[in-house]
Amino acid sequence: MLHGKISSALQWLSTNKSKPLDITSHVINTLKSKHPDAAPLAAEHVINNRLLPIVEPVIFEHIDSEAICRAAKNTKGGAGPSGLDADMWRRILCSKSFNKASHTACESLSLMCRRLCTEFVDPTSISSLMSCRLIPLDKNPEIEQLSQKGVRPIGIGEVLRRIMGKAVTTFLKTDIINSVGPLQLSAGQDGGCEAAVHAMEEIFSDEDCHGVMLVDATNAFNSLNRETSLLNVRQICPEFATFLINTYRVPAKLFLPGGIYILSTEGTTQGDNCASGFYSISILPIIKELCSILCLQIWYADDAAAGGKLEKLKLWWDKLNQIGPSLGYFPNAKKTWLVVKPQYVEAAKEIFQDSGVQITSEGQRYLGAAIGTKEYKE
Repeated sequence: MLHGKISSALQWLSTNKSKPLDITSHVINTLKSKHPDAAPLAAEHVINNRLLPIVEPVIFEHIDSEAICRAAKNTKGGAGPSGLDADMWRRILCSKSFNKASHTACESLSLMCRRLCTEFVDPTSISSLMSCRLIPLDKNPEIEQLSQKGVRPIGIGEVLRRIMGKAVTTFLKTDIINSVGPLQLSAGQDGGCEAAVHAMEEIFSDEDCHGVMLVDATNAFNSLNRETSLLNVRQICPEFATFLINTYRVPAKLFLPGGIYILSTEGTTQGDNCASGFYSISILPIIKELCSILCLQIWYADDAAAGGKLEKLKLWWDKLNQIGPSLGYFPNAKKTWLVVKPQYVEAAKEIFQDSGVQITSEGQRYLGAAIGTKEYKE
């Protein structure tokens, strides 16, 4: 409240937030398990085009000092390992109290940002910039025994990295959206989450639809096959590729309290605001392969959903389990729900009897909204 962050204060008062855990061997081992080692290249998912698309460096001249200043004003949150939070950097880069110094700092950052977008740099020279702070939160506050507690890792990236990432993704927003197409709605589309919910509601209400499948994936962002994804992004969204390769081609250090760190060698890095766009592009080969099955599907990041007849949904689910793991997408059957219309419950249980998928005729939550019967929604 004293810092003027009224909405954050109200949110803190109205929610039962879990507290940070002490750093023990159990916590460290759990965090390491959530940040797996790098998986081998998934050659079957690599997009093989002989010629790489040409990106003219001049397009990035729009990322200038004003773009950096706007990104700094829109960046909020805590500090990375350096200890300077968004408020401090906003004052450094945007305040008029420092005369020309703030403009010079913004200009220097824009030059660095443009270089990261147009040429490959020595990754060791920006290793500190790519480092993040990792906070292990108590996932199960009601459990007293420490060895049985779940750990929810929260990553906080360096503010300068977040400012540059926001400037790049803002400039490339249209390119990223166009590259992923209409089936992946977490690439920066306005109202993407709401569009996904309305699409699934419309699919479920169709007379020919037997049900909809709402898929949950295990540790999706941290398990993405990074090597395969960085190769594919050069073909899918070449404008974004050089920046992502510069920031992801070596493991980032995730610092825990006390100076201990673990490495982020796979997936997206916690605390990186480019992660959503990177993940949306990277998962596209799976989405395209699933289009061969006659189901209506929609994705919001790792939250996949499909609707149609039960037989086609089973084929879609089997195909997803077949091709997903090699690209780092591991469907979790225990948390995946099949919402069917009442007359198809018995058929659904027979068709999905060995899948482990949860089946209901009432409804289930999808991206914060309810899909199912009128009684369930109410």
